[in-house]
Amino acid sequence: VDWATETQQTLDPASYVVQTAGESVRIFPKFGASWPLAFSHAPEPIVIEFDAGYEDLEDLPAVVKTCILLQIRHLYSVGETNPALVRDLVIGVSDKAWQLSPDVKTLIPDAVSLLMLSEVW
Repeated sequence: VDWATETQQTLDPASYVVQTAGESVRIFPKFGASWPLAFSHAPEPIVIEFDAGYEDLEDLPAVVKTCILLQIRHLYSVGETNPALVRDLVIGVSDKAWQLSPDVKTLIPDAVSLLMLSEVW
């Protein structure tokens, strides 16, 4: 919302840069420019609208499809079990023990995150 007129204005996309590399998206004014003054008493003084995703599944990059499948398979295989559990004992009924690295719980999600960093959104 513009400070002087107290009306909603749309900022020209040529006046800012969107940084998409990394884990977060950041928006900066172009070099030598500054943000316009916003009317801070408005209920929503700054609103950012954007389109995300792909309209056609065929346009989805192969690495993104692979990441989705890996994450789904991981969540399905973990189910309700706790991969960090080392021993499960029910006295008089059963006793199960296994040795897992504490990192096993994050192995596939970490791999998915690293693969997704190669994509520029």
